[in-house]
Amino acid sequence: MRFRAALYLTLSLLALVSPAEARGQAARLRFAITLPRDLVAIDARTGVHGATAGDVATAGVRGRLMLILASDTVGEPRFQVSYGAKTPPAFAIDVEGWKPGETRMIDATAFGFPLKSLGALPRGQYRVQAVLNRYETFIRGDGVTLTLPPDRGEGQHWNSKPGNLYSAPRLTDVDVTKNGTITVAIDQEIPPIPGFSETKFVKHVKIRSERLSRFWGRDTFIAAFVTLPDGFETHPQSRYPLVINHGHFSTTPDNWRETPPDPTLVPDYSERFSLAGYNRIVEEYSHQFYKDWTGPGFPRVLLVQIQHATPFYDDSYAVNSANNGPYGDAIQYELIPEIEKRYRGLGQGWARFVYGGSTGGWESMAVQMFYPEEYNGAWIACPRSHRLPSLRDGQHLQRYQRLLHRIPLEKDTAPGTPELSRPRRRDHRRNESLRSLVRHQGTLGGTVRRVGERVFPPRRGRVSPTYLGPGDRENRSCHRPILARQFRPLVHPAA
Repeated sequence: MRFRAALYLTLSLLALVSPAEARGQAARLRFAITLPRDLVAIDARTGVHGATAGDVATAGVRGRLMLILASDTVGEPRFQVSYGAKTPPAFAIDVEGWKPGETRMIDATAFGFPLKSLGALPRGQYRVQAVLNRYETFIRGDGVTLTLPPDRGEGQHWNSKPGNLYSAPRLTDVDVTKNGTITVAIDQEIPPIPGFSETKFVKHVKIRSERLSRFWGRDTFIAAFVTLPDGFETHPQSRYPLVINHGHFSTTPDNWRETPPDPTLVPDYSERFSLAGYNRIVEEYSHQFYKDWTGPGFPRVLLVQIQHATPFYDDSYAVNSANNGPYGDAIQYELIPEIEKRYRGLGQGWARFVYGGSTGGWESMAVQMFYPEEYNGAWIACPRSHRLPSLRDGQHLQRYQRLLHRIPLEKDTAPGTPELSRPRRRDHRRNESLRSLVRHQGTLGGTVRRVGERVFPPRRGRVSPTYLGPGDRENRSCHRPILARQFRPLVHPAA
């Protein structure tokens, strides 16, 4: 009888396990990723990292180690990772003190997106590639020590950040149900980004910010593209109003093309706009803007696009923050005066204007509000919202966390009716939910959805990971090692 009861109990428990979970538990395959022994020599060739052999041998490297498995043959897997439906599976772990020649393992316990676990990966041939997003230690001016990925002029894109290590893609047969170890060597390093080539009309201004350098405890720079009006050189006595185009980080001025569109450009397809040939449309409109800008009757102004990536994100949101630092003041009182000095700006609030959409719309509204005497107008389009609960009220926070993940049931709903996953938004991604967004950002280390928490933290202490449901054991256990580095440093200076 005892045997029969134990058998029934075992079968009942097995029935509760989903096929994906069963595959995850049965997964025996793992990937052994090795740091090259000649890492210092590799760093010396690119010139990005200044660590000596002794530094690397003693402390090793740290960061976010990602493994991508792509089933197609178009481009490198690291450039295919996205939040779209066609993204290849990616899995990641944190690494600390990883020394040259040592190996780190990625297996079914690694956090993943869109698959929760390596154990759910279908059997097949994949092009395998590993990438290490390297972190550094920051000792801020207020004494707070934190570990974060510095921006290196790429705008916080881990797959193109200079100094990050990666492996060459390799076609591999993968069957996660079989015992075995697949070896991967991350022996390539992303080189520095070439400097911007200025033209007659477009200049690049980069300055060391005294305010930000003091905050971050190291030299910190902000930059901007400045598009000069037609006739700037032939009218040396003229001075100009200044217009800021706020938005995300860009390595070139947006919507600007001095040469005609490329007639041989192969049309692409934009899933976002459900539009074929979108790349050709961008080239056509960008060149048309150049012709309008240099044509008769167009307003003669200085057009500015700012580069202000932080260790947290590609954009500081152009305001002062206890986490990001005084980017608002650095832009307003250091960068803008330098631009107006170099390029004959009028230098008065009545002659400055801002515009932008989404993130740029929020920033345009913010700087007009926070610096009302410094601007004379803001053109705001679809501003991004950043609404956080009061973190002083734990009960309110738990309710807010739950609402982020689940749509509450009506009071008269029949018992046993399952809750629905809360959608994030309706767009080209179709079935996008906040839960899947958490998995995506947890794998990569966090991006825009937590930028609001980084810009506007609680008055004291670390930011609570509000995107984790209070009763969700899986999300909590998987996110804790990821969030530790992201949120531990987020502390206000003592008041």
